[in-house]
Amino acid sequence: MKILCFILSMPKNNSWNGKWTGEKNLFARTKKITKNKEKKLEILGIDFKKKEKYYFTYDFQDGWIAKVTVKIVSNKEAKEINKKTRGFCMYDWMIDNILSNGKI
Repeated sequence: MKILCFILSMPKNNSWNGKWTGEKNLFARTKKITKNKEKKLEILGIDFKKKEKYYFTYDFQDGWIAKVTVKIVSNKEAKEINKKTRGFCMYDWMIDNILSNGKI
């Protein structure tokens, strides 16, 4: 079983000063995936044997673009991430879409 870490950022935004107020915080989720889920992800083009990290973006069409970085982490790293994270800003649906469809 592998642990995936999903990290949320907003590289493009439409705020008054061009900055996302959450950019200094860690917005992350860790998820354990089974061998079957890992095989499904490989079929969808997400193969961690080929690449260390994967990047997914979502354009909200209002000047904001979200970026989700996905990578494998160890149990120790997952515990540290889970201590530091501020959640996922209610964008968990992005994680669900990545795991189900290989894209947001």
